[in-house]
Amino acid sequence: MQSAAHDLLIMNGEEKEEEKINVSREQQEMDMTMRLLSVLEECTPYLFLILNQLCLAVFMILVESVISTGRISALVIVVYEHLIATILLSLLAFFLEK
Repeated sequence: MQSAAHDLLIMNGEEKEEEKINVSREQQEMDMTMRLLSVLEECTPYLFLILNQLCLAVFMILVESVISTGRISALVIVVYEHLIATILLSLLAFFLEK
């Protein structure tokens, strides 16, 4: 009977140690997540800048290909560009400035 109680105490001690290890691992994972979010938060402006430059490059390539074929005049492309910009900025202003 005494050995069963002793074994139970040992198992409880092992479970407590295991629980401490699990809490420690969870804390380490949370710390790593917080550091990753911090780095991502610091890099956000640079990522938006890179995305902006990529969109601009794709737009210029498309404009050059359309103008070189002669299907659409440059004036029509400028009008479309301003129309799209107006719509996008209006939507951004509407939803972000509430």
